[in-house]
Amino acid sequence: MNWHEYIAADPAVLVGKPVIRGTRLAVEFILGLIAQGWKEEEITRNYRVTAEQIRACAAYAQERLNEEPAKLPAAANSALMRQRNSRAKASNAPGPPLINMDAAVKAKVGKLFKL
Repeated sequence: MNWHEYIAADPAVLVGKPVIRGTRLAVEFILGLIAQGWKEEEITRNYRVTAEQIRACAAYAQERLNEEPAKLPAAANSALMRQRNSRAKASNAPGPPLINMDAAVKAKVGKLFKL
């Protein structure tokens, strides 16, 4: 899907957040509805957007998530690194892999929209 046809970012609209073109509906707002369990039909009915616009929000998010790995907050990352180092010293075995949050998001979006 070419999300560029449906998503725009203009500093004059919502301080430059990506929105559905021609609206003030932010991509993050639509994704938040999906995360809360809203069905596509509910979103289209309540906010007068098309299914293609909703899918464009998901495609935009997927592309952005693929640009750079998910980052943990500094405190969580420091704690995880300390835990890994202590395990590695104790057993010489590698610690658990870093959390890949974007895989969970991709799975949820893919399931929801049958991508």
